[in-house]
Amino acid sequence: MASAPATRHLSPALVPLIEQKCAVRDVCYESPTDFIGEDLFAVARNEWQKQLLPFVPGTPQVEQCLAEVKTLILSVWEETL
Repeated sequence: MASAPATRHLSPALVPLIEQKCAVRDVCYESPTDFIGEDLFAVARNEWQKQLLPFVPGTPQVEQCLAEVKTLILSVWEETL
């Protein structure tokens, strides 16, 4: 799996979509860091081990992917600020 470049920016149109999805699911957040908290990453690590690794051989390391996820989530808001 190729890693995303650290400087990649996602569409600023994603922020309104995220806000709409949060409203539908009754999820509140104060900042993008709410989506990258250690509690959520712990769930992701657990699911990675149980749901992904048994079925997808050769997956990248979970910590590498979580670091990229963190960068991508933060970049969504950087474009809108």
